[in-house]
Amino acid sequence: MWVRLPLSAFIQVFIDLGLFNYMRHIRLFKKLNKV
Repeated sequence: MWVRLPLSAFIQVFIDLGLFNYMRHIRLFKKLNKV
């Protein structure tokens, strides 16, 4: 059963996921630069 979330909550989750992926990519780039 899918529950409707407030638009603000959806945006907040989307931003959190975006920041998580962004930081993860930065980590990968740092590792590649070290090699």
